Amino acid sequence: MKRYRIMKIKEIIQNQVIETQEELAEALRNEGIAVTQATVSRDIRELQLVKTATADGRYRYVPA
Repeated sequence: MKRYRIMKIKEIIQNQVIETQEELAEALRNEGIAVTQATVSRDIRELQLVKTATADGRYRYVPA
């Protein structure tokens, strides 16, 4: 399950502007993956995702 969740996180951040852990958790839930904020936080750390500014001044998660 973790491997699938990690794959989906990579897919989601490539295709959507995700600004917060809660947005990422919600996107995963929409894919049928039940997660907590703590799990998302650990996955972000493991994937070494960072926030970067977008052209419109928002922030999004991207690989480091």
